[in-house]
Amino acid sequence: MVTTRLDKKLAIDNFRYCCYTKIMVILLELLLFIAICLSVLIMFLFWVELHWLIFSLTLITLIICIVSIILKKKVIFNVVFASYLSVFFAFCSVSVFSFDKTTQQEFVIHATGSLNGHSYLNSVESLEKSIKTGNLIEIDFMLTKDEGIVCTHLFENIQGFSAQNRPTYDEFKNYKIKYGEEQYTPLTFDYVLQKFKENKNFKVVFDTKEAYPNFILEKMLKKAGEHGIDLKKRMIVQVYSKESYIDLCSMNFDEYWFTNYKARYTPKKLKQYFENAKNVTTIILYAEDWEYFKMLSFKTNKKVAVHTINDPHMIDYMFNHGVDYIYTDLIYSNIILN
Repeated sequence: MVTTRLDKKLAIDNFRYCCYTKIMVILLELLLFIAICLSVLIMFLFWVELHWLIFSLTLITLIICIVSIILKKKVIFNVVFASYLSVFFAFCSVSVFSFDKTTQQEFVIHATGSLNGHSYLNSVESLEKSIKTGNLIEIDFMLTKDEGIVCTHLFENIQGFSAQNRPTYDEFKNYKIKYGEEQYTPLTFDYVLQKFKENKNFKVVFDTKEAYPNFILEKMLKKAGEHGIDLKKRMIVQVYSKESYIDLCSMNFDEYWFTNYKARYTPKKLKQYFENAKNVTTIILYAEDWEYFKMLSFKTNKKVAVHTINDPHMIDYMFNHGVDYIYTDLIYSNIILN
């Protein structure tokens, strides 16, 4: 009789334990389901703000979760998805909510801007349109076969020529950049100098794919001096590494901008190399690198530029999350920032 009562009590306790366990499992799975819905909702609402790594992590997690459901491995599902959520919401808290908004922001029009969907033009027509916006304008400079200074990325718009097979100055100048029936006029440094004279507010960001940028810069300084233009005040020089900055800083331009897309320095290296370089005023990063740097609580006394962004939503997001300059192919007026 005693044994029967004991068995009944044990059976009741065991039943209660099973009920509590099932209730807890149901609640946990319900919470996970709500969290899934919430994370998906956040991804739809803030898709621009989220780093591509989060999308990759989401995809991998969903695959693992689907497989674990098929194999009825609930433990794997719960552990993996709970781990994912902690990373996801930690990232969102940093990426979406914790950037500092800056007050003075500008566009840098990339390669004189695009026209009719054509980028990397470095053309007279796109330059004329871009100057009217009052923005900084990035221009690519190269030397021709006879060492004339022209504006092109790698001569890719000049049919039949390349960086290895360069045209002469006259060949370049007389060519037309063609896209179907559309034609654009190639830009030369002489034309840029003319614009410097006409517009005192016109300022250029210098870029080049020349192996020895100091050589072309020396030629540009000499030519600008002959026209009475102080190029050191009217042009910002982009540098690509600590070594290239050391090579070019002796030329004493007012401003140098360091672009990190080649060297790929860590935040620590960036601060070590450039934080105390007074004439390095701006650090240029990929947009996703900037988000990553901010996650690491990166702080700098330099301005920050990101490149190259053409999506209006992404532009709006970046300008509201600690960025001072945005490189874009689109020819925007700063009026839209208001």
